[in-house]
Amino acid sequence: MLKSNIVTVGDVDEICTTIGRLKVTKSDLEQRHTQLEAIFTLAQNIKNKTSNLDVRTSITEKLEKVRCQWDNTQHGVEARLLQLDHMITHSNQWEEQRREVNALIGQNEARLHNLQMLSKDPLTKQLSDSKVFLQDLSKAQATVGSFNQLSAQLVQEYADDDTRRITEVTETHNMAWNTINNRASDRHACLDGELKSLQASLRELEGFLKWLQEAETTVNVLADASHREELSQDSAHIKELRGQLEVSAVAMTNGNVRS
Repeated sequence: MLKSNIVTVGDVDEICTTIGRLKVTKSDLEQRHTQLEAIFTLAQNIKNKTSNLDVRTSITEKLEKVRCQWDNTQHGVEARLLQLDHMITHSNQWEEQRREVNALIGQNEARLHNLQMLSKDPLTKQLSDSKVFLQDLSKAQATVGSFNQLSAQLVQEYADDDTRRITEVTETHNMAWNTINNRASDRHACLDGELKSLQASLRELEGFLKWLQEAETTVNVLADASHREELSQDSAHIKELRGQLEVSAVAMTNGNVRS
């Protein structure tokens, strides 16, 4: 392939320009075909008129070489035009899928940003929204995979042309897409960890409250027992005091009698 005919795969404008140039070449070849046939006829006449074997052989070899070169050029132009026509179709398909993937990247970057802004929502809701987001990313992976498959096909099929744009754009889009997936996965794991930590703290709190209730019950039981004991002790003291008072009263009565 002539270097001047190498095109950038995926660049439809450049491909169309090259097609236009090759069509001019093809038209020129067709217009010169009559002139070529006249030259062949003249050379054949010269060949027929000479008896020199070396001259006849030389003319034959040159005619065959020119004929072969002409046929190869004409065939090459037609084959290249057909290939470029297919390349336009593939490039349009690739560009359509590229835009679709690019739109997915933009939409999901915005969606991830919005989810991160809702950090004040309950953890259970954040985790539920995050799970749905990951599921949607998983579904969208089919679109990205189809784009990657088409890119690989173009790189392989048009290896003799310039496929750097296909490779570079595909790598850039995949890097952006993988970044979204990784950030979403990391965020989900973080939320899940926070929820589990919160649940563990709640279990610890419930255990502490249960222990506190049991302790409070024990304290109340002990307090009741202590109160009853104190009442019992007070009753004994009262009886003792009453006895002392009665003794004192008797003594005072006896004293008064004696007086």
